[in-house]
Amino acid sequence: MPTPSKNPVSRTQRHRDAIKLHEIEGNPFTLEDNAVFDMFEREGWTGEQRRGYIIGEARRRAGLATAAE
Repeated sequence: MPTPSKNPVSRTQRHRDAIKLHEIEGNPFTLEDNAVFDMFEREGWTGEQRRGYIIGEARRRAGLATAAE
């Protein structure tokens, strides 16, 4: 069973703030983005695991974009 985050209110608020900032920058969160962050919470991923996943996805997508050009 995943361990709940030590400060879920803080993490939730940071998530909401990030969503707002993305909207301000013209890059709103998608349903897929929200699903990923919901998965992180549900499965109790650590910050390090989350960063690793996000960086890996960014690299994968950048590779796909480069290959498609």
